[in-house]
Amino acid sequence: MFGLLAAMIGVVTNYVTDEVPAWFQDQTRVWLVFALIVVTSILAQVVFSREKPVPPALPLVRPHFPATPRTLRPPTSSASALRGRDRTLDDIRSVLDAPAGRFVVVCGPGGMGKTALAVRVAEEAAQRGRPVFWIRWRGEGSSEGRTGEELLAAQMVQVAITLGLPEGEVGAVQQSGGSLVDLVWGYLERTSGWVLVIDNADRTEGLGIEGPVGEHRGWIRPGGAGLLLVTSRDRSPDTWGRGAVMVRLEPLSPVEGAQVLLDLARGGGSHEDAERLATRLGGLPLALHVAGKAVAQPTARLRQFNAYREALGDDTSQVLMSPDVTDPETARTLVGHTWELSLDQLAVEGVPLARPLLRALALLADAPIPRTLITPGLIPDTATDTVVGTAAIDSALAGLERYGLVDTPPPDSVSEIGSVMLHPLVREASTMLVVRDSDITGWRDTIEGHLIESAESWTAQGRAAWPATRLLAPHLLLLTDTHNDDSFTRLRNTIDNVAYELERAGFHTTAITLRRHVLDAESTRLGPDHPHTLNSQNNLATVLYSLGRYDEAERLHRNTLNSRSHTLGPDHPHTLNSQNNLATVLNSLGRYDEAERLHRNTLNSYTRTLDPDHPHTLTSQNNLATVLKNLGRYDEAERLHRNTLNSRSRTLGPDHPHTLNSQNNLATVLNSLGRYDEAERLHRNTLDIRIRTLGPDHPHTLSSQNNLAGVLNSLGRYDEAERLYHNTLDSCIRTLGPDHPHTLSSQNNLATVLKNLGRHDEAERLYRNTLDIRIRTLGPDHPDTLNSQNNLAWLAKGHTVRNGKRWGWPIRQRNR
Repeated sequence: MFGLLAAMIGVVTNYVTDEVPAWFQDQTRVWLVFALIVVTSILAQVVFSREKPVPPALPLVRPHFPATPRTLRPPTSSASALRGRDRTLDDIRSVLDAPAGRFVVVCGPGGMGKTALAVRVAEEAAQRGRPVFWIRWRGEGSSEGRTGEELLAAQMVQVAITLGLPEGEVGAVQQSGGSLVDLVWGYLERTSGWVLVIDNADRTEGLGIEGPVGEHRGWIRPGGAGLLLVTSRDRSPDTWGRGAVMVRLEPLSPVEGAQVLLDLARGGGSHEDAERLATRLGGLPLALHVAGKAVAQPTARLRQFNAYREALGDDTSQVLMSPDVTDPETARTLVGHTWELSLDQLAVEGVPLARPLLRALALLADAPIPRTLITPGLIPDTATDTVVGTAAIDSALAGLERYGLVDTPPPDSVSEIGSVMLHPLVREASTMLVVRDSDITGWRDTIEGHLIESAESWTAQGRAAWPATRLLAPHLLLLTDTHNDDSFTRLRNTIDNVAYELERAGFHTTAITLRRHVLDAESTRLGPDHPHTLNSQNNLATVLYSLGRYDEAERLHRNTLNSRSHTLGPDHPHTLNSQNNLATVLNSLGRYDEAERLHRNTLNSYTRTLDPDHPHTLTSQNNLATVLKNLGRYDEAERLHRNTLNSRSRTLGPDHPHTLNSQNNLATVLNSLGRYDEAERLHRNTLDIRIRTLGPDHPHTLSSQNNLAGVLNSLGRYDEAERLYHNTLDSCIRTLGPDHPHTLSSQNNLATVLKNLGRHDEAERLYRNTLDIRIRTLGPDHPDTLNSQNNLAWLAKGHTVRNGKRWGWPIRQRNR
């Protein structure tokens, strides 16, 4: 269009020639040409605008991400306003909108509101449709049996997988020995929109890989396509390196602090009164929060800001007026004195027990405290002048929560039971005041005794107390470092029993942590060859075996066997126990000939020294039959399993767990012999009894359901088998987790029956997922990994899948 107009204009205006065109001398004709050009231009513009309409603005479509796993979701934000941080929030928002190779470090001392600020950023990002992930860094490790580095790596991998990183790539990198951190960050650099908060990164050891954090070879890196936000007490830019946008939180101004107080206690006085109190409290958000909640209480003695300020007392004025409130020790002292007033108010209200209760809670581990642990036995007799009752404890705990000194998360946020949490600064300052004001030894002796008595009571209750027992674990671990030497034996036995109950409940990783701590303590105190140390080594190996960590279990069991053979002799019951357990591990490693030799030696020794119906003899006979079945010697295996079943039925009864174990194992051999109807009958009977006595989600119940499905598959009743396998897999994922060996066996078996139903795509997906997880968790040479590789390969070739995994449940003896 514009070319046409230019040509026409060129015709009209091309008068720089030797002579003027004749037609140009007629002015009327010239103006008509110009008019024609204008009209033509307008018409052309209309036509072209119709030919190419401007598309309407489309709404921004964000990529779809799966729901964030519960363990990675940010904490619930406070309903109160975030005062005095508007400019800080704007700075963070600018990085959120355009990271440009930057990440944010929100830094400052404890109680300055770092986590609250990060929660607000996470909340705003989620409202804008961004996937938000929250990791609480625990440099010292976790109660789940993993170091802080392992836990962080697992969570970072889960973040990337949730954003779409194929799990197969994770397994491939682990198999090849590549860098997991490079894989995760490489994916985060290609994926936009995410927000990741690493909270509480005060101890930076472990955040870097083979070097300081600031070298950015570890989990803290600039350059991601989303926002990485770290909260830490470490304010040094050198720690975090290039690309770190340092957001240093300072105390709130008197005006800002006053607004915090007025938000919490509207009737506490004028804005000027609130400013004076905020100044006295140094503008520390946590101290302001505690003071505001205290003044707001209807029954409070100090219901005015001025009265609260005056009550702080001259003895604390030097600390409270200190300008360097960013010093950690000053901050601890400041808030410590601040909530001492809240404790004074509770005492005036008739709740004097609040102070010693807070002291006791502060001496426990930095972990959720089960509500059922908070009883009168937690308070030393010297800490109060009156007899402490349950009602007084309940009242004190309610008062502490009312004044903001403790938090009580919803039961489903931590466990199936109620729990109590302390802010880290509250814990630190309370501990400091206990040390200053009283004999710390008396407090710790009382708490140790109460923890041990509670653990002994809960382990005796069994299943009903499993959730509380799990929350108790990190507090018991604290005792291994601070316990009274005279009570070490009792403490060790208690932790051993707690670990056993957690194994029964399926909390194997927590049990590993407990057993490892006990083993370390005994090795140091008693020596590596002491009978107690060897018992602990045996029990740690047993729980490692339960998680499929066979190589570690073999090493520990072999060490234990060698030590016991040397110190106790080859026929001692403990030596035979170790020989039995080592053989069981070798059987799971596929080293059947070695396993048979050890199991046969063990059985011969038991037969020679014990009664044929002795539990140890029958256990050994059961385990030898299991390895014979794996060697394909089914007739021998059937004979031994049937003898064991008959003896156990006669001596223990038909519903005893050991009897059901033998019935399960006999049915498994009958299935291998092709006697499917007999096998189905025995498996169905075992399943019915276990559902009735153990419940539908117990691991032994799921084992029976899995094995019954296997027989139905062998009978060609694929639809029934699929239904049972699906139910088993769902229960395993819910109760054991997606990476547990039993979960993976169930997933493998479901894939097998789907293959038999002709649903090859579904089968391949499950086989591949199982293989990827086994490579990641067990390694490429583990027997279960090789089994998965075999099944996937046979599916690709169109053959029948072999070696479907069943759960045998040989009983492994323990020394108590």
